[in-house]
Amino acid sequence: MRATLLQKQTNNYKKRDVTMKKHLVIILSLVFLLAFTSLNAQSKIGLSVGPELAVPTGTLGDIAGIGFGGTVAVQMNLGQNIDGYVRVGYLTFGEKDIASLGIANGAPAGTTANNKTSAIPLLVGTKYYFGKGGFYSLGEIGLHFISNSQTVSFAGASASNDVSSTEFSYSVGVGYEVSSFDLGVRYTGAGSNANWIGVRAAYKFSL
Repeated sequence: MRATLLQKQTNNYKKRDVTMKKHLVIILSLVFLLAFTSLNAQSKIGLSVGPELAVPTGTLGDIAGIGFGGTVAVQMNLGQNIDGYVRVGYLTFGEKDIASLGIANGAPAGTTANNKTSAIPLLVGTKYYFGKGGFYSLGEIGLHFISNSQTVSFAGASASNDVSSTEFSYSVGVGYEVSSFDLGVRYTGAGSNANWIGVRAAYKFSL
């Protein structure tokens, strides 16, 4: 019996639930450790807020359009040329027609199938600044809480199936800071199927 793409994803998400809970504990532990280190070192804490653009690649690019959203980051100095930070936010990807992927195989002519994807990131990262300039490299690890809503419609009637998962994720990238502005570009991988190239433009505040 033919299994649809959605059914395969659902089975994979269930198998990863226990592993993701362990990852969540690890990430939260890193967040608390970062905060504790900052308090003890009496480091200066900053806040940055900004919009993000995400261009999906690979499998995610097959089922989702360009993503938009925003994130908030709390950043603190950890040592010479090194800052640590925590970043959270929300991304929503453009709706995409997925009928060509076989979701509506066997359905009457005129049937449509669409997918909507959204993601909530919870990440800890570090920035390494090159010399006294504003250029830096970054690395992040954490979790993305990803939701997919797939809808099949025909003759005014529709049926939807919502699937959510928690994916271990990482990001690597570069950026530049000048005055109160921060512009960064990163590649993000979340689980085995969600990857995108992101651009973040943020405004920085001192707390």
